[in-house]
Amino acid sequence: MVVSHDVALLNRMDNTAELYNHRLTSFGGPYGEWCAHLDNELAAAAQAVSAAEQTVRVAKRQRAAAETKLARRNRKAQRDYDNKRAPKIVMNNWAASAEVSAGKLRTELDDKAVAAEGALQVAEARLRNDEHIRVDLPDPTVPATRRLAELPRSRGPLVVMGPERIAIVGANGIGKTRLLDALLAGEAGRLLTDRVGYLPQRIDSLDEQASVLDNVATPGGDAALVRTRLARFLLRGDSVYRPVATLSGGERFRVALARLLLAEPPPQLIVLDEPTNNLDLASVDQLVDALAAYRGAVIVVSHDDDFLARLDLDRTLSMRRPGVLDEAG
Repeated sequence: MVVSHDVALLNRMDNTAELYNHRLTSFGGPYGEWCAHLDNELAAAAQAVSAAEQTVRVAKRQRAAAETKLARRNRKAQRDYDNKRAPKIVMNNWAASAEVSAGKLRTELDDKAVAAEGALQVAEARLRNDEHIRVDLPDPTVPATRRLAELPRSRGPLVVMGPERIAIVGANGIGKTRLLDALLAGEAGRLLTDRVGYLPQRIDSLDEQASVLDNVATPGGDAALVRTRLARFLLRGDSVYRPVATLSGGERFRVALARLLLAEPPPQLIVLDEPTNNLDLASVDQLVDALAAYRGAVIVVSHDDDFLARLDLDRTLSMRRPGVLDEAG
């Protein structure tokens, strides 16, 4: 039995069990097949919700139409009563019969509306609230000819040009993190811009006692604009005033990511060191969403092949010996 967020490993399993909303469900196949099954389930659920919503609308229209019809009938009965169209006892019998009929119709339509609302609630319960980051980030203004960094390479420095996306891969312990630290410290390679954002493996640079907003907003900046942008990172409403220490791991990660990408001025180059190590699969999806909206250069160290495959990389460099990079073969 394996608990993991490693997609490649999960795809080697015979069965997949998911813990969601305090329930454990099992599927007889690997992760990829389970994802396809879940997509089909959610598509069917969305279709069921659409059909149930239509049924609710029809029931409400029928109820309104019935009330209009009954009101017209009541007005006609009152005119007949006022004009003495029939003996009083006969008209009273008509009124009693009409009242019974109206009550029965209302009950039937109310039951139908309640049943429709119940079916809608059941259908909506099958949907999921797995939200995605959709962000409109500040433009870091990185033209294609802009030189941003030089990375050490066996056959001469590799220049990071414009909004390139570069992955660095290699065995654990070979020195990938040390290379990033040396690059940022000016001890290996060379940074050609001072607008660099860094997301280390451990998110420990946040002010635990300060609020989400205070961690992300810059002094004198537009707090309302920052709040609007934080909402796109799924940090909404009063949650922006909560101390970081009270947040979940996924929320803390989104705060760190928002602080990195919403910096003023925005970074022209961001450096990510094993960003998916401690993330669940939903948070990995959110990271991919955010990076898709970023228009600067990216250098990312990762051993997560599935994550790297989703980043639209320009090149992949491999570290086979400490401190030296080569084109991955």
